[in-house]
Amino acid sequence: TSPYMVIDPKAKGYTKHYYIESDRFVSKIGGGMAHINYNIREDHVYGMDINDPSDYEHKSRDLFEDGMMFRHFDIIDVHAEVIKDYDFRQISKFQEYDEVEKHFFFYHKDHLGSSTQISDRDANIIHHVEYMPSGEQFSEQRDYWSTPYKFNGKELDAETGLYYYGARYYTPEIGIWLSVDPMSDKYPHQSNYMYCSGRLVNVIDPDGRDEWEVNSTTGKISRINENKHYVDNNGNRVMVKAGEKYQGELDLSSMQEVDMLSNSKGASMDVKAGVLSRPQTNENKFQSFSFGNSSDAESFYYFWAESSKSEIAMCLTNSNAGHVGTDYNSGSTSMTKFYENHFGSSISLMSHSHPNGGPPSMDIHGKFSGDLNAANRSKYDFTREVYDVPKGRIYQYNRQTFTDVKLGRYKQSDIRWRTK
Repeated sequence: TSPYMVIDPKAKGYTKHYYIESDRFVSKIGGGMAHINYNIREDHVYGMDINDPSDYEHKSRDLFEDGMMFRHFDIIDVHAEVIKDYDFRQISKFQEYDEVEKHFFFYHKDHLGSSTQISDRDANIIHHVEYMPSGEQFSEQRDYWSTPYKFNGKELDAETGLYYYGARYYTPEIGIWLSVDPMSDKYPHQSNYMYCSGRLVNVIDPDGRDEWEVNSTTGKISRINENKHYVDNNGNRVMVKAGEKYQGELDLSSMQEVDMLSNSKGASMDVKAGVLSRPQTNENKFQSFSFGNSSDAESFYYFWAESSKSEIAMCLTNSNAGHVGTDYNSGSTSMTKFYENHFGSSISLMSHSHPNGGPPSMDIHGKFSGDLNAANRSKYDFTREVYDVPKGRIYQYNRQTFTDVKLGRYKQSDIRWRTK
C-alpha cells in the first residue's frame, strides 16, 4: 500500500498515513533523508536548478528576498509579510541526520470515525480523547505522541481550533459551519450553517456537503445526501435514512453496504461503498474511479456514459482491474491518453463514449487528431472501443484499423450492439 506522506520542515521529519479505502488506520513517523542514495550536496537537484550548497542561498534570495514571488504578490496587492519565507537551504538539513521509522501509531475510532484512542506498536495507549456531542474536546490524555486527526477523523488546526472538511470549515465549540452549505437550496427548512441537521451524535458529514448524483451536462459525480443502502444475495434491500437507526429484522452486518448513484433520468445503480468517496487528485479537471474487477468497472462505465453529455473513458487491465473517468469534455476526452500513459502495456481494453453518437473519429489525411489516428500512432496494440450512446452501438478498433479503413477493409463484424 502506498502511504499519504506529510513532511514537516520545522521538525525535519515526516508522517506516512495508511488507509483502508478512505479510513486512516495507522501512521508511521520518520525523519531525515540520510538513507537515500543520492546526495543533494553533490548531485544536481533537478527541478530546482541546484548543483551545490551555495545554490540554496541564491535560490532563496532570487525567489523570495528580492525575486519574482514578491513581485507577483505585489501585483495582486498582497503584503509581503503574509508570505511564509521558505528557505531552500532547509532542504540540505534533511540529509544531516536520519530517524528510523520505528514509531507506528494505530487509530481506534468510535461510530462517528472520531479518534478516541491511539496505540503504539506495543499496544500501549498513548493518546486518549473524549468529545462533547459537537466535537469539542471534553478531556484529553497524551503520552509521547498525539494526533491532530480527531473529531470525525478530520485534522484539527491548532492555530484556529477549526476542522477542515473539504468544502467548509467547522467550529466544534458551537457546532456549526463557518460558511453556507453549497447545496443549501435543497434544504430551505433549516439553517445553511447547521451541522448534520442538528443530529450530532449519530450522523457525520464526510466533506461538508450533503451522497451521489451524475451531472447530466458535465458528467461530474457529486454527493447529494447521507442515506445508507444495504443489499444481500437474496435481493433484499434496506435503506437507512440519514440520522435514523435501523429497526428492521434483517442483519445489516451480513449485508453489503453500497452507494446509490442516480442520474437526472431517474435511473440508479449500486456502487461498492467507498469507491466514490476516495480522494480525487485534481477534481476540478477530471474524475477517475478505480474498481477491483472489470465487471464492476464496465457496469459503472455504461451507466455513467448514458447519464452524461460528456465523454466517459474506461480502461481495463490484464489484472482484471478497471478505471473509469471523465475530464468533463463533450467533444473529445483526454482520459484515454491519461490511462494509456499510466497503464501502458498492461491495458487489455480501452473504451470511450460518444454521447452524440457516431463511430470512431478519423482524419484520413492525418492532419488532425481522431480516434483512429491516435490508435495508429500508439505504440500499444490493445483493443479499443467507441460506445455510441444514442444507438447503443459499440465500434471496436485497434492500431491497424486506420489503415483498414483507408483501404476499404473495415469489417461490419467489428460493430456490435450493447446488451442492456
